This record gives sequence, structure tokens and C-alpha cells, in this order.
Amino acid sequence: MRPNRACPPASAAVEVKQPRHCFNAPQERVKYKGVGTQYHWGSHHWKLTTWNKVHIIKAVYEFGVSVIHSDTDVVWFSDPLPFFQQQLRAGPGGGSGARSSSGRAAGSGPAAPAPAGGAAGASDDAAATAADAVGSQGFAAAVTGSDGSSSGGWWAVPPHVMVATDSVSTLNRRGDSGLEDSPQPYTPINTGIYFLRQWSGGAALLDEWLSWQERDVGHDQDGFNTLARGFFFRRDPDLRLPLFPDAHARRMVFTTPGGAAARVGGGAAAAAAAAAAAAAAAAAAAAAAAGVGEDPAAGDNEDEWAAPRTFRAAYSNGTVISFLPASMFANTYTYVNARLWEKLDHPLYAVHWVWGGKSLESKRQDMRDAMKFHDEPDYYTSPHLVTFDLDLLLMPTAFNSWFSTEHMIRFHVTAANHQLQQAYYAFAIALITNRTLVMPRFQCYCSKNWYQTEQCRVNFETRTRFPFTCALSHVLRVKKLQAGFRLPDNTEYSGHRVLIREYSFLDNPKVPDRLKKSFVEIVPSQMPRAASLAADALVVSVEPAPRGYGQRVTVAAPLSDRELRQVVGRFKNVRVLHFPQPARTLSGFSTYATGEQYDVEIQKHVAYWCCRAPGDMRSLNLPERVQLVALPPERYSNLPQLATAAAAADPQSGAHTSASSTSSTTAAATTTTTTTSTGPGSSGYLHEAPPLPPRAAGGRPWCDAVMARHVAAAGGRLSEGRLGELLMCIGDAGGGG
Repeated sequence: MRPNRACPPASAAVEVKQPRHCFNAPQERVKYKGVGTQYHWGSHHWKLTTWNKVHIIKAVYEFGVSVIHSDTDVVWFSDPLPFFQQQLRAGPGGGSGARSSSGRAAGSGPAAPAPAGGAAGASDDAAATAADAVGSQGFAAAVTGSDGSSSGGWWAVPPHVMVATDSVSTLNRRGDSGLEDSPQPYTPINTGIYFLRQWSGGAALLDEWLSWQERDVGHDQDGFNTLARGFFFRRDPDLRLPLFPDAHARRMVFTTPGGAAARVGGGAAAAAAAAAAAAAAAAAAAAAAAGVGEDPAAGDNEDEWAAPRTFRAAYSNGTVISFLPASMFANTYTYVNARLWEKLDHPLYAVHWVWGGKSLESKRQDMRDAMKFHDEPDYYTSPHLVTFDLDLLLMPTAFNSWFSTEHMIRFHVTAANHQLQQAYYAFAIALITNRTLVMPRFQCYCSKNWYQTEQCRVNFETRTRFPFTCALSHVLRVKKLQAGFRLPDNTEYSGHRVLIREYSFLDNPKVPDRLKKSFVEIVPSQMPRAASLAADALVVSVEPAPRGYGQRVTVAAPLSDRELRQVVGRFKNVRVLHFPQPARTLSGFSTYATGEQYDVEIQKHVAYWCCRAPGDMRSLNLPERVQLVALPPERYSNLPQLATAAAAADPQSGAHTSASSTSSTTAAATTTTTTTSTGPGSSGYLHEAPPLPPRAAGGRPWCDAVMARHVAAAGGRLSEGRLGELLMCIGDAGGGG
């Protein structure tokens, strides 16, 4: 393999950065060269293709460089090289490199430009060399304090591999911008992002990783999880155990009065802890006397126990591994839902667009929302737009601390339907005017996933606060929308197609100001209107828009589709038509058949929420999913019948696609009768669900029902699996909401 100076435009970064060297994939190193009829996640063709990445990385690694690897669905927000270099200099043991003595995040200054390529220069400094020496001498080498306690060891050396995970939370506290604190063997590794430094055992590590390809463990990521975590990956007793530091490796880290950080291990830790506790108590008393409120970062101070941040791989015991925190090397969940980097004051380096919509189109939409997807200039300059505002339901008091997941789900679906029913009219306006529709910032009050949520969060994480701005795949079927919304074979709107733009579109500096300021706001009059009006009478007034540019046009609302065309025809050259209240501005379609067809087609583009816990599905006789609804309540008779669990279990559907039956071309004869089903893939409408007991103060009616249900199901004995729900229920003092 030879450097190729004429780098092909494989990505926007390559085009912009124009690196001096790049590499063509050496075909002689690519093991699998087959083709598959379907390339999708989990397919045989996909699994074998993923291993080719490791073969290519090994070929690059042989040039003597350290390597930063990222999948093509990773977006870099800032340059990670300073972060990686800091970890190699300082070492991750005991949290060094995580904080400065003042408690501010280390390395959290202004973001540098993203790296142009995937390979970083070699950085084998003295610390790295020492790490190799420790690794070559086994695990016995350690530095022992004067009191006999261990204050250093193999866990305190710089890692050979820093790799991302599939975590939706982090143990790092506010301002702790180091490697993941206290790595756990149960944490699933995601090889979409990793740093592999150049070291003497690196080639052997890659050979060990590639050896698992022949053992049919799955794709490349499964191979690395097996190599690193061994038994803990799939609980296979025949696999080896990784080496993790035990509890005795923890050290007390506290700040002295002079501001310097000190670390004490073993017997000295107790005295240090007592001194730190006394100082903290005195400070708290002084603050209380002065009337100072509680520090919002309480618990995130410097005086804390610091744990090692490395472990040794099960099948490469000389390899030291650290995890990259999900706050700084994020996934879709930690970036969109939890927004961890904001809450914890961590620098954001990258987002791997997993834990979101499964389709390629959903990932691209998320990137566009973040203004991180490269589109051609015409994407930003050509469209004539429709924008609209959303009216939001008031979130119940203490909603974020509710324990009843089912009550939270029902409010989320109610709120989502309320927003979608406004989008119903906005899509109709865009179809009638044949314009591109800018998505609003839909608000979510419950996370969507492909398996159960608890308290509307995934894997019991607690950082997510509601509402958050939804990924579009939470509420709409992005893949279908990317093809354009239309009414097939409709003669009235033949050739009309609604394309969409992301909610951040008009905030993007790539959109020219002349487009943004070519603006007309169309608002409904508060006065009642006559049934039949001439075209000139449809416009009540025209005045300057409050935003300082453009016009505000008040119309005799509600307008039929034909009347709307007459009004908008006066502004056909205006680039942005804004509708603050689309549901009050448009009444609907004048032609009955068009209205019926519109109902069928718009509902095909609506997503479902997922997923309820299996226990709740059984005990409450509820389906796994709740189908969201864009149709206004008075048009519910046009909703399609939902598929049963067996029919809905479509392995190709992805995490965020609708399970609605959409075979009918008209809705005139369609009923809303849904077969009751509680299996995987089953769907239901919220308005057909049985009512729940109200959330009274303290949650007692709900708790009584939960207790009776689970005791009865257990034959008089409380099932261990539901004890947690009962305890949470008893503690649910959030009030009725």
C-alpha cells in the first residue's frame, strides 16, 4: 500500500482539508470480497464486510502510526488529538488528567478544527514506554506506599486502546473531562470510535482481534467485545475473564487549603477522608450561616474517591483499555435525549449516530439537525419554504420525577399527537402550495427505543430531562419523508410533492440572508368570516412583520385549499411563508376524495412510540408500541387498522418505522378496530387504551393497583422482578399532575 497524493473526495472533510497523504484500501488485505443482495444491519454480507475495516486498520497501523478510527456515521465536532495526547502523557489511573486543582475541566478550551484523516502521528513518549514495560512484566508490578498500601500499578499506566461504548450515561462528574471513571466489565463496547496507539504489542492485538473472525462470533465489534470483555460479553463460561482493578485500587483525592490536589491510599485514606469531611462540614455550616444556597454542582467537588480508569483485556492481557465517556464521545441518545455534554460541562468531540433511527435517512436527518451534514449549495438556496409554530401542552408538575412509566408514556403520546395534529395542517399547506416544509422542533416527553424504557428513559439513566427536542424519527418516518410526501394518482394535486428541511435549516449560515428575509407571515383573523368570500376579501390586512423584516398578512380564516391557493398566489415569489397557527388557518380540502386520500397518506408517514416493558404489557393488557396519530380527533374514523404482533414483527422495519397497515389506498371503509395483542411488535392507539387509575397525591391509587396486580400474579407471593417498581411507586410523591 502506497500513499496516494490525489485523495478522492470520499467525504466533505477530505475535500475541505485536502490532506497531504491518504491511503487507498489495499485490496490484497481485504478478506471478504463478496456481494450480498441486501446490505443491512445483521446480514451475513454486512457482518463479513465489517471485518474488512480491521484488516485495513492493521495495514495502516503497520506504517508505525497511531490510529484514530471512526465509522462513516460518526461526526467530529472538535479535534480529539489534544484529548488523546493528554491521556498518554498523564495516564488515566485514579482520575489524573480529569480535573485541574480548581475543579475546572482540563482541556475544555475552544474546540479545534476536526482532524482531516483517520491516522494520528505516533506518540510513544516516556510514559507510554513505561506502560509497555509494566505490561511486559505481568501484573505484579506496582508502586507501594510507605504504609504498605498500593498507590499505583498496572491500572495507572496510559491505555493502549481508548474505545467508545454503547452506554447512555457516564460516571464522570461535572467538569471531569478524563477517560471513563470506573470502567465496568458489563459495559458494551462500540468500535465505531477508537484510538489505538503505536506500541510493541499493537500488531499482536490486531491479530488476536482478527482471529475471532474465524470463530464466527459475529461482526467485528462482537470480536473486540469478546477479546476485551471475555466472559462478560455473552456470559460464556468457556471464555476468559478480563482483569479489572479491585476496590483497594481506589484513592482519596482532595484539595488542600493551598489548592493543590493530593492523593492518599490505604491507611492514610481514612485520615484524609476524615479531614476532608470535617472541612466540607465547616464550609457547609459557614455557607448556611451566610445564607448561601446549595451549590448546584454539589457532589461534583474535588474531594472524592477516584477510581482507576483502565482494565486489561481478557484475550490480550498485555493490552490496557480505557473507555471514552458517552458524554464526550456521544451517541444519538446522549446527544439528542440526555445532552450529557451540556449537563456535565464536558467538551464534545464526536457523535456516533447510533441509538437513534435505524435507517440511513434517519441518521442523515439527525446530522442535518446538528448542521453537520454536507449538502450541495442548491439544498440551501433553492427551496420556497413553509414554516410553522407549535402550540405545546403544559407539562405536568414534577413530571421528570414521576415513577409511573405508563402515566409518562400516555402524556408523551398525548403531547406528540397534539403536535402532529398541527403538522397535519402544515403538511397540507405545503402540499397545496407545492413548497418545502421546514420541520418544527418537536418536543418529546419520553424516549423511544427498540426495547423497554423505565420512567421514559433507557437503561435506568437519570440525566435525561423532559422535554427534549426530538429526533425527527421519534415522531415521523424519515425514510418515507425523504422521498417526498405526495398524493399518488390525485388529479387535483398531480406533480405536487412536499420535501422537508431540518428544524435548524434557517439557523444554518449556509442559507443566504436574502432567502431568510424574503418573508411573509400569514395569520388567521380573530373575527368570524362569511361562508363565501371573493378573492380580494380573503386578505383582511397587510402590515410589517414584527420581526423587523417581511410582512404580516391577516386572512379571513379558516381558508379552504382553493382559497389558500388564491391568497398564496399573491406571494409566489416570497421564499418563506410562515404560519403561526396552521390548524386555524386551513379548514381542509374542498374535494371529499382528496381529503380522504390525504388522511391515509399522511398517517403512513407517522412513526410509533416504543417500547413498554413486557411485565406492563401482560399485567395491563397493553401492546408494546403506541401508534402516534396525525389525524385530528374528528377524523379518527379514517385511521387504518393496526397490525397484530405477528404481522408487525418485521426485521427490516428498523427501530423507528411505523407498523401501521398501509395497504388501503382510501380510508372510506377502514375501521379503527384493533386486535388486542401484547406480544413483541404489537401496536395500539392511545385513544383505544383502557384508562389508568389517576395519579393522586402520593400515587396511592396507582400503587394499590400495582400491588394487587403483582401479588395476584405471583399467587400471593411478591415477584422479585417487580419489587423495584413497587418501591418506586411507594416513593412516588410527585403528586397528581
